Amino acid sequence: MHSLVFILFVLATLLLIINIRLWMKMREIVSKKHSIASSYGRIVEQLVPFSDSFPGDYRKFRFIGSPIDGIIFDEDEIKFVEIKSRGGKLSHEQKRIKKLVEKKKVSWHEVILK
Repeated sequence: MHSLVFILFVLATLLLIINIRLWMKMREIVSKKHSIASSYGRIVEQLVPFSDSFPGDYRKFRFIGSPIDGIIFDEDEIKFVEIKSRGGKLSHEQKRIKKLVEKKKVSWHEVILK
């Protein structure tokens, strides 16, 4: 009876070790895929201003990067721009900023150094 319990314990331990190794490998794969997707996203963000679907003149676009991608300074309008790939969603911070802009909670401040 004790040898059966011991064998079951050893098998359970081996299964646990195998599952931990598989989990670590899956995490590594997901991490690499996320890194590749992030790099792709950063490259695309730099190219989108030159596309036909961009909402303004690329020469008037200023890339910020975070928390939004950038701002277009048109002649008669200032546009906040966030570039997302298909299926991309706004972060909590980006949603908050979008609501502030939509509510016209935007102001101008000058800092004069003496």
